[in-house]
Amino acid sequence: NEYTVRGWINYGMAPHDGHWGALRSLKTDVSFGKPEWIPARALQKGDVVLFPRIKKTVERGTITLPKKVVKSSTNKTKPLPNELELDETALRFFGYYVSEGCASPGGTIAFSFHSNETKYVNEVVDFLKDRFGFSSRVRYSEEKDSVTVWADSVLLARFLIKHFGRGAHNKTLPTWALLLPNWQLSQLVKGAWDGDGSSWQMRRERRGTSYSTVSKQLAYQMFAAVVRLGFMPKLNHCGVEY
Repeated sequence: NEYTVRGWINYGMAPHDGHWGALRSLKTDVSFGKPEWIPARALQKGDVVLFPRIKKTVERGTITLPKKVVKSSTNKTKPLPNELELDETALRFFGYYVSEGCASPGGTIAFSFHSNETKYVNEVVDFLKDRFGFSSRVRYSEEKDSVTVWADSVLLARFLIKHFGRGAHNKTLPTWALLLPNWQLSQLVKGAWDGDGSSWQMRRERRGTSYSTVSKQLAYQMFAAVVRLGFMPKLNHCGVEY
């Protein structure tokens, strides 16, 4: 099954009261009663379901990385810095992993991009080199029209699996990421959206944009993150039998 977070963006216009411009087309004579709890089975067509917006923020300048546990000089067990600065580059890197990355406990890390996404490929390669001293392997596939970045690190692989999951169906966002202030959270969302997001022109000066994932938990978390950033998306469930 695939879940899609979708909504509207008005170019040059900031969200109004946390709602996107498409919602302003509601008739002026529409009125809503006070919010109340009712069983899901009692919902009717036309009901409006409220979604909580996370208000708490916890800014984090760094995050602790795992320490070396194996005595070896190979690249797979190369020690990591004690901490990683959570700047825009690091947060986008995590976003790329959420959307396009995979990791194994044995230490193999890979990111797969479309062949025309060289900007993202270069960002991943430079990040691994500058922050950890890792040399990446870049492989091009004309058959699949894709580019894959490979790197080896047991410790980094375990860190990514612990915080962001392993396998497309199990990808997730950690609680600490959802509580980051908007300037940090937006970079994580941007990295993920650059990987698995899409956009299209719907009307003049208005574009639609969506993010697709097969992870139910990630879909809900991405929905919450976009709401947190001041937009009102909608969540679609596209039932696909495998």
